[in-house]
Amino acid sequence: MRIAVIGAGAMGSIYGGHLSQNNDVYLVDTAAPIVEQIAQNGLKIEENGGETIYHPTAVTTTEGMEPVDLIILFVKSLYSRSALGGNKGIIGPDTYVMTLQNGSGHEDIIKDYVPEDHIIIGTTNDNGAVLGPGHVRRGGVGETNIGMLTEDKDGILSKLKENF
Repeated sequence: MRIAVIGAGAMGSIYGGHLSQNNDVYLVDTAAPIVEQIAQNGLKIEENGGETIYHPTAVTTTEGMEPVDLIILFVKSLYSRSALGGNKGIIGPDTYVMTLQNGSGHEDIIKDYVPEDHIIIGTTNDNGAVLGPGHVRRGGVGETNIGMLTEDKDGILSKLKENF
């Protein structure tokens, strides 16, 4: 899958790093030092008593990129609209948007960018902390639960289960 993870904080980095092992992942963040560190040296994640370097493609802008299959929104809630608005070019007719952000009401913002049947919402008990640009510690593995607002006509949830 072609996946864009918007927000390279702790959770975005953990998901982006792991998903980059078997997918074409773009880690999108407006903070140039984070993007430069990941682009030059990879994304370092400390977990299970060791360190692993992952190599998602890190970018500050998605301008000129083709649409992706999935966008995972991992910015603070108050930046959701600007994050999606600033990355409209990677949203195509087949793009799904998933949010695992804290709180509720995210689907109302996402509906402005994709149809309701392309919205995936969920929660995660996974956790992490940023140690520096491109350097994250995963605090422990937690369960992630996702679902859709409508019937999953295209079987995207099964595809995500395989990828996650």
